[in-house]
Amino acid sequence: MKLETQHRFSVSDYCRLGELGILGERTELIKGIVIDMDPIGPWHAAVVTTLTQTFIYQARARFGGRVQQPIDLGPASQPQPD
Repeated sequence: MKLETQHRFSVSDYCRLGELGILGERTELIKGIVIDMDPIGPWHAAVVTTLTQTFIYQARARFGGRVQQPIDLGPASQPQPD
């Protein structure tokens, strides 16, 4: 009987794997596990662009925002926006 082995990664490990080119472009780290994500399609890209332009116009330099950037949620999770 073969046991399944899992390897959990920290955010620092995950970033290093990305720097080394080991990971694909659309991955995220959730609770130490690297997960593949679907590619961004044309409709998704168009909606993100429209919303970004709308928010920037409404903000009028009063505040900043991040678009399509990961968020650090502790040492074992770095979800990517979807």
